[in-house]
Amino acid sequence: MCPPTLDSCRSAVMEEHLFWKFEAAMLALTVAFAVLVVIRQRWLDRLASEKVRRQIESI
Repeated sequence: MCPPTLDSCRSAVMEEHLFWKFEAAMLALTVAFAVLVVIRQRWLDRLASEKVRRQIESI
């Protein structure tokens, strides 16, 4: 239980709020970097396909 002043309760609520803000920020960063990885992989796949196509055409 909290003391009559409720200071530690407020602190616990504040800590929980900060924790969830941190979790949301980490989730957003994870999603952003996952999207960047997918975009980069598609770009690299396209470059590799073009290189193979050029090599086949030169035969």
